[in-house]
Amino acid sequence: MSAQSHREEEREGVDSDIGVGFRKSLAAIVIIAVVAFGVWFALSTPDRLLSGSSDAVTPPTPPAAPAIAPPAIAFADRALESGIDFVHESGARGEKLLPECLSGGVAVADLNGDALPDLVFAQGQPLRGDATDPASGSGGIAVYRNTSTPGHFGFVREAAPSFSPGGIYANGFALGDVNGDSKPDLYVTAVGQSHLLVNASDPNGAIRFTNQTAESGLLGQDAWSTAAGFFDPDEDGDLDLLELHYVDWSPSIDLAVAFTLDGTHRAYGPPTGFRGTHARFLLNTGTDEQGVAHFVDQSDASGVAITNPSTGVPVAKSLGLIFADVNHDGKTDALIANDRVRKFALLNQSRAASGVRFRDGATESGFAFDRDGNATGAMGIDAAFAMADAATLAIAIGNFAQEPSALYVQPRASDSMTDASLTEGIGAASRPFLTFGTVFADLDLDGRLDLVQANGHLEPDIAKVQAGQTYEQRAQFFWNTGGVGTAPQFVEVSSAQVGALGQPAVGRALASADLDGDGDLDLVLTSLGGAPRILEQISSPDSRGQASLVVQLDSGARPGLSAGATVEIDVDGRTQRRIVSATRSYLTAQEPVAFFGLGHATAVDAIRVRWSDGSTTSVGKTAKGRVVVRPN
Repeated sequence: MSAQSHREEEREGVDSDIGVGFRKSLAAIVIIAVVAFGVWFALSTPDRLLSGSSDAVTPPTPPAAPAIAPPAIAFADRALESGIDFVHESGARGEKLLPECLSGGVAVADLNGDALPDLVFAQGQPLRGDATDPASGSGGIAVYRNTSTPGHFGFVREAAPSFSPGGIYANGFALGDVNGDSKPDLYVTAVGQSHLLVNASDPNGAIRFTNQTAESGLLGQDAWSTAAGFFDPDEDGDLDLLELHYVDWSPSIDLAVAFTLDGTHRAYGPPTGFRGTHARFLLNTGTDEQGVAHFVDQSDASGVAITNPSTGVPVAKSLGLIFADVNHDGKTDALIANDRVRKFALLNQSRAASGVRFRDGATESGFAFDRDGNATGAMGIDAAFAMADAATLAIAIGNFAQEPSALYVQPRASDSMTDASLTEGIGAASRPFLTFGTVFADLDLDGRLDLVQANGHLEPDIAKVQAGQTYEQRAQFFWNTGGVGTAPQFVEVSSAQVGALGQPAVGRALASADLDGDGDLDLVLTSLGGAPRILEQISSPDSRGQASLVVQLDSGARPGLSAGATVEIDVDGRTQRRIVSATRSYLTAQEPVAFFGLGHATAVDAIRVRWSDGSTTSVGKTAKGRVVVRPN
């Protein structure tokens, strides 16, 4: 069976399920209508036709339905006026090489210590360029220092490090303090060699990096790396690295995969025509006297190199990564979104005596496949405590077109997950779109985490061969209703209400952060082969009478304590909980802080931090704004 036929069968299965659901719903509506008519007829019939009573009949008063009114949250694109002149280079030159349609990452983090998140964009280049192509050798990163003030966005382009005379095809980022000097460093994933850039920025000044890839022991790999993240699975205080790869790729392999959409013209194909890969785990063995962190490859020993037990072939075709404790044992686990193969839940089994070990528990938990037992085209991923119960974990995953985005829900103290996207308001609305960036963010500051998705197709000519599909697609904003009564947890806000967020783009990476320091969350959305959008909320928290609290974790020379930590606050009789993970969404590194919307409150009653090693820190009543919390 061809890959295209297989995809069509999967889509037909989804259509069949929706058809069954529709027929069941229609039958239910008919039954309700018949019952309602009977009640109406009985109540409207003259008393003489009713036996057993001559009393007047008063119909019952229906219960009041909760008002579900999405907030007025709209965005304006401030990219050009704020100084962001970056334009992404996909490298597409007509050969339809697969990396060209999947790149475009972003990092959002305070790189120079001035409390303003700076921006770094991943830049591609022609994958088979020559000297006559002006973009050849131009790949790498573009760095923008944030100079914004509340309500006024400003960025200054900084000098970017040189990787080599030939440049690199950069994809995405990992963010973390690898050498314990309290400065966030960058790991740049790429097609080919990835690079470690150690932060050498001046405090409150220019942003600079030193390339320490070779000195840190990270040279030697030549693969297509996508998502990556720093975390501390062995709880020794320093940051180790998990790096994901997509497929076993080279231009010659790609050109030999004869995929078309119309039977004639070459197109960007699914990963089913390519061999899988292994994830890579790199253990941080410490920092030397020169401030260089050293890493050792322990992929095989740690268990992240997952193979098919029958064939021994690598399984992974990975695009998305998020860290969270999913089995309630106090250790940081890794959730991986794979494209067209089962997803992974790498459960942390590390012990001091045996070293770092992971076991894949995705199948037993229900996370590996969709509700029909199929592997989906999974891209971006995020995890958060976004449901009505503050201890229920929600995991959102962006899928391919005609596949609903997933919303796996894991109740407190449960090891099982259920995909609730169809019942919680996300499934039907997301089904037509091809989703990459996926982020939970409290955009309206009501204390509930909303969901935002960046959408865009792979194939520029998709509209010619598939009715209803477009290359550029609008992003989606799902407002969190709180799940009041029978209401779904999420309701999509119409594109007409969200301003520039609703304008179509070839969406890829997506991040949220308070870029201008006015107390609400803005968005960064990258567009394949185009300019990014720097999306500012048009109204301000002050104008809405709202407030927020940012909790920044500072674990000093033990940065691993902060990665994967959870932060709770108590405000207005309700508990909110956040996961601190810089790695999330799609090819994205996001400022690792806990952002809380306080509604109309101006202070929280308590803050509780559970560090990644299981230790805790509590803080009493705290005013709105920004607070730094350190271990006891």
